[in-house]
Amino acid sequence: DQLPTAWENALHADRPTLLDIRTDPDIPPIPPHATLEQALNSAKAMLKGDDSVWGVLREGIKTKAQEFLPHEGNDR
Repeated sequence: DQLPTAWENALHADRPTLLDIRTDPDIPPIPPHATLEQALNSAKAMLKGDDSVWGVLREGIKTKAQEFLPHEGNDR
């Protein structure tokens, strides 16, 4: 809830500002507009040693699948 205000304050500050933001380690660091190749390359890199790889893959697949599932009010 506080993030939008924190961003605004940081961007308008007259000095460097640090935002301490807690995130879910299982949310993939891939933008929604990423190509399949980019997503696969990220997955391959994570398989080489990221402790959160299975949680990230699970959340990433779930998030991507939601783009294709019908939603209430969605006329696709």
